[in-house]
Amino acid sequence: MRKETNDLELAGIIAEDGRLDRPLGEDLLEVPEEVEVHGEDLVWKNRVRHETEVSALGKPSVQPGRTLLWDFIALADGPPERILKYARKWGVLNACKDHNLPASHGPLPYDTGAGRCVPRNQRVGDWLECCEPLAVWWNFAREARALLKVAAQLHLGKKGEKADWQQALASWEPYGRRIWETFQDSYKRPSPPYPVEVGRMSIANHVNWWLGLADVRPLFAWSHFDPAFVSLGGTGIKLGHRQQLFGAIAVQLMLAISRSDGLAICSSCATPYFPKRRPRPGQRNYCTGPSCGRKAADRDAHRRYYAKTRTSSKTKNRK
Repeated sequence: MRKETNDLELAGIIAEDGRLDRPLGEDLLEVPEEVEVHGEDLVWKNRVRHETEVSALGKPSVQPGRTLLWDFIALADGPPERILKYARKWGVLNACKDHNLPASHGPLPYDTGAGRCVPRNQRVGDWLECCEPLAVWWNFAREARALLKVAAQLHLGKKGEKADWQQALASWEPYGRRIWETFQDSYKRPSPPYPVEVGRMSIANHVNWWLGLADVRPLFAWSHFDPAFVSLGGTGIKLGHRQQLFGAIAVQLMLAISRSDGLAICSSCATPYFPKRRPRPGQRNYCTGPSCGRKAADRDAHRRYYAKTRTSSKTKNRK
């Protein structure tokens, strides 16, 4: 892992302070009340609070920490005990019983199933017991590690290794293959490693696939207790004020590959963008668009100066 870490550092994916993970806010991750390993499955239980519940929430108990993504990719070749320790700390992937994908995923290509996906579950007295294969954890951890390795190579202007590409795109492969089979008479499916420009688009599409599986999207919230705000939310990362683990990992993966500390809204064009450094609260910030950046900062500075001058003149005239 030392070589891969060096590549991540050289590519800027690991920040200057040595961290891979980025800040994710103050919301708590949902962690099951009980988690165990039974054979080839991770099994967790939550107490059912209402008879009509088809799923039971755990206890919101921990903030996404500095090592959420780093510890996740370390599960790629780890034993079941390491997955168990991680799940007890951060939560579960909530894999659905039909696809072994996060249950928050939307419609899948060529999938004829109907209804909302849920994990394998059964009622045991006052408890709802769910389970997911340990293989799902290993597969996604290896995929996340491969995505970071390929992204680091692309940032350095290299194509990346074929084996890493195959692992990085693994969860999409069954659906991508079906799509390409539809066009096999007209197009020949390319195989990785791709040229750098194409590779970057492919990795971006796959990060979007992860975000889609987690149902991560902008979320507007406004309540009696909180002021109005916008954040990355959706059912995948937030349920009320509880975050779902796979959504948090997907966002961390996006921020790491983009080499950013988070999303910001440009003060000039109101477009979301990835700043190199997280703006301070109340600080105006600008994207790199053609009419933004330094140009927009200078325009706003002139407006503030003239507004201050006019206000000062009116005050003198009154006197």
